[in-house]
Amino acid sequence: MGEDTPTGRQTLAERLDFLITTIHPDNRGPYTYMEIAEGTKKLPGPSVSHGTVQTIHKNTNTNPGVDSLRAIANFFGVTVGYLADGEDAEAIENRIEERIARLREENRKAAEADELAQVLEDENVQAAAFRLSGLSAGSLKSVTGLIKQLRRAEGLPDAKPPRKRKQ
Repeated sequence: MGEDTPTGRQTLAERLDFLITTIHPDNRGPYTYMEIAEGTKKLPGPSVSHGTVQTIHKNTNTNPGVDSLRAIANFFGVTVGYLADGEDAEAIENRIEERIARLREENRKAAEADELAQVLEDENVQAAAFRLSGLSAGSLKSVTGLIKQLRRAEGLPDAKPPRKRKQ
């Protein structure tokens, strides 16, 4: 482990590798060099070619221009200082990991919302839900127990209601 950064990613190539392998959509693998280059063209500021990204990542270009570093940093949402010299590497990597955790939580919530929306589109489910309105807590508990028994009898897994939102 290097002494310059707490994480040991002391070279530009290692820091770029961390960004490439860590920051990408949840449902797929890392961005390609071409995707990074194209992504930099869509952002304000300088852009970078896929070849430059590749040579930096493969450590064959250890002294790229400031504009190349700025373009890559903008794409991944980090400071140029992080790429250039590992400035505040641990803090940036912690923010990246926090951001990834938030994105995963948002994706999970969106998936739950989609699942609930699909269930509620079923006319039979809607009709049953409307008939439950106004029943006492004891009656609702009895109905829930009956539904669990019916699901088991039909070989269906226990359906978990979505978690209540914290306000």
